[in-house]
Amino acid sequence: MSEQARSGDMASGNPQMPIARTLGFHFTRRGGGMSELVQPVTEAITFDGVAVQAGAVATIADFAGGAAVASLLPPDWRVTTADMTVKLLAPAVGERLIARGQALQTGKTISVARSDVFAVADGVETLCATALVTLRNSAPPAARAA
Repeated sequence: MSEQARSGDMASGNPQMPIARTLGFHFTRRGGGMSELVQPVTEAITFDGVAVQAGAVATIADFAGGAAVASLLPPDWRVTTADMTVKLLAPAVGERLIARGQALQTGKTISVARSDVFAVADGVETLCATALVTLRNSAPPAARAA
């Protein structure tokens, strides 16, 4: 599978990376250094049938931060996570999670984003995690060879 195919058609809201398909989230916003994705809560991503496991929470925080930065880069560029710090603030319990990413600084090779993850239960959002994501920006192979 090509890197572009793995990155997915972000404009459609449906990322194509295998982990994204497995989790089942979709983007509801991506552009201008901002992103938002929605993750349905299913038993498969919980550790007790109710609360979402920390790894799934961190994964959507990572995707939200990466998408926010990627929205500011040239179209064929990609980002890969270089470092991430996640703080879990409350149990991720609800019908769905919403992750909102914001690009804080976009450089030539390194960018930084923040992400907040909210659990939504009965229409009420509860901040359950916040993350700081450092990303490496990569030009497409043809641009790197030039």
